[in-house]
Amino acid sequence: MLIGPPGSGKSTIASTFAPLLHAQVIANDTLREQLWGNAKVQGTLAVLEHFLHESLDSDLAPVDNVLMDATHAQLSWR
Repeated sequence: MLIGPPGSGKSTIASTFAPLLHAQVIANDTLREQLWGNAKVQGTLAVLEHFLHESLDSDLAPVDNVLMDATHAQLSWR
C-alpha cells in the first residue's frame, strides 16, 4: 500500500516496483478515470471505495502481489 499526498510520486513508485514484484497495480486515479471519465474528479468516496474493494477482490485471486496506489490520507482508509 502506497501512502502519500497527491503528486508525491506514488504512481511512479508503483509503476517502477510492480514489474520487480510481479504485482498488479490498483490505482484510485485509474478507477476515477473509469468511473467518471477523469482521474481528477474526486466523485463520491463510497462509490470509489466500492470499486476499489471490488478490484482488490478480483485482482488478488490471479496474482500474489498487489500494489494499491491511493493517498490513504485517513487512517480509516488504510
